[in-house]
Amino acid sequence: MIDMDGNSYTVYTGEPNVHQECQKILSVPVTLDVLVNTVRITVDQQVLPWTEIDAVELVGLSGDDLSNLPTQEPPASVSFDPPPGFLWRLGGTSGISDDQYSALGGMAVDTSGFLYVADNIHGIWVYDADGNYVDNIDHNAFNNVNDVAVSTTGGGYIVASAWGNNSIFVMDYNGTILTQFGSEGNGPGQFGGFSPESVTIDLLNNIYVLDRNKDNSGNDFERVQVFDINGNFKYEWRLNEDFFSGSAIQFWAGPTPSENRIYVLGFVGGKIIEYDLQGNKLREIGEN
Repeated sequence: MIDMDGNSYTVYTGEPNVHQECQKILSVPVTLDVLVNTVRITVDQQVLPWTEIDAVELVGLSGDDLSNLPTQEPPASVSFDPPPGFLWRLGGTSGISDDQYSALGGMAVDTSGFLYVADNIHGIWVYDADGNYVDNIDHNAFNNVNDVAVSTTGGGYIVASAWGNNSIFVMDYNGTILTQFGSEGNGPGQFGGFSPESVTIDLLNNIYVLDRNKDNSGNDFERVQVFDINGNFKYEWRLNEDFFSGSAIQFWAGPTPSENRIYVLGFVGGKIIEYDLQGNKLREIGEN
């Protein structure tokens, strides 16, 4: 790291090593008591055949006076010619600034009409039914939030999946984390390197998680894992489909409890698969 006067400080060195999974997140704690102007990262390409840094996140404070920290503003609305029946739109050019969306993921609506939108940099945006900014739920524990679900009966739970943590977060409606569960692996309650993929919640506050994973022999598989609201593993089922890879999961409340359904959307395969809540496949909707 290079301070405001051009002095350099080494804050981390490490030996290269090969990981079987392409995802690797390295967190470097920094204890420098100086104002830093530049961060320099040097990678020895002579040791490893291929090295790639996808992103660098810097977390810190500018000086000691916290009263001057900028407040987070919601992304600004943009103007355009709306189609018939259009209500509202927010956002525009993506980015990592506080007034921009980054990479948006899933969304959910609660019983009061509030919209929750997952953002892999900024956590979860919250808007009312008219598109007015209400809140931003973000935590230092979040790492690449990619989907969000909200309970529709009892408890007032917000559930978010974060593939960077291999975790599911359960929060109350104030955004306070009640529990976090999950780790990387292929056992019960674990998720693949870039999972969980998506999350949904049923009327009894059971959590269904779409997980893309590998077995111990390195073969790809997909599954739905089911947990109670406290993160206790209940059961799972495999998605034994050829030429299919899921990208989203959604609970649907039927006219009776026996007609409740889970839908898995495939970004590979061009179809939606319908299951009952025990994982029995009922039908396919759409095709390539």
